[in-house]
Amino acid sequence: MNIGQVSILMPAYNAEKTILRAVNSLLEQSYENVEIIVVDDCSTDNTLKILSQIEDKRLKVIPSEKIGVAKARNITLANANGEFIAFCDSDDFYEKDYISSQIEFFKNEKVCMTACNYSMKIKAVKNHRKQNLTTLNVGKAIEEIFSDKFLFIYLWNKIFRAEYLKNIEFDTSSSWGEDVIFLWDYLRSCPKDSIVVHVNKKLYHYILRKGSFASLQCGKKFKKERLSFLDACENMKEVALKDMNNESLAYLIDSWQLWIIMQFLIETKFSKEHKELHKNLKLRAKEKYKSFKKVKNRYNFIRRQAWVFGLL
Repeated sequence: MNIGQVSILMPAYNAEKTILRAVNSLLEQSYENVEIIVVDDCSTDNTLKILSQIEDKRLKVIPSEKIGVAKARNITLANANGEFIAFCDSDDFYEKDYISSQIEFFKNEKVCMTACNYSMKIKAVKNHRKQNLTTLNVGKAIEEIFSDKFLFIYLWNKIFRAEYLKNIEFDTSSSWGEDVIFLWDYLRSCPKDSIVVHVNKKLYHYILRKGSFASLQCGKKFKKERLSFLDACENMKEVALKDMNNESLAYLIDSWQLWIIMQFLIETKFSKEHKELHKNLKLRAKEKYKSFKKVKNRYNFIRRQAWVFGLL
């Protein structure tokens, strides 16, 4: 059943080895009413050439000067025509039923977002289990994203209603953490009685690439503008406490902030340039960790952080 057009948005930079696989997985969806918008972020390899050779009217390629992933995503959003929005990274790809397995739930007008599981393997996933569904209200969905259990902080395992994205853009101030801020802004913009549906199927293939956040290395040159994300976390925590009266959510945001600080500690640990910054970040992490040690029923998320914190 044709529920509405889905715009699939993709920023691409020097992705000549994976871009064809990624785009083909979108064009080969069992749900055919899609448009694919790719912004080429001034690639210096053959990415743009490969894209230009794909003959399908559903694909729109927008060449751009070097602007970064957040600004590139904003361009894709501005050019999207679909009633629903999905994302895909140029290194990754969809299972054939990625859209069809999620779009049906939008028949319910209260559903504002769907999410699925993902695989870190290239070969096809065999989802033998019966498809289990989890439904949450908006407040619980925000908590779940920060607790990092099954919704996760990523954009690419989710589908959104375009009507709630009209006044939302990606934060370009830090070039880091924009996914979390985007999800926060989106779910806060949805009606309070909205529903989020999680589909227990691995429909997205996330391919870990060199240089990505998940492959951080000690001594990597740190960009100070990323510190602005910590301020964003503080602002979200304040909203959770004052506007939402949700101490549980505030606690989760604080724990998330501790995790971010620890990532920054890894990046600055062996940097002479950021020696003083590393010292200040460690003091900040210690203060936050003290408050978590007082909580008896700590989340597994915090327990993992505690183990890493001990190494720093």
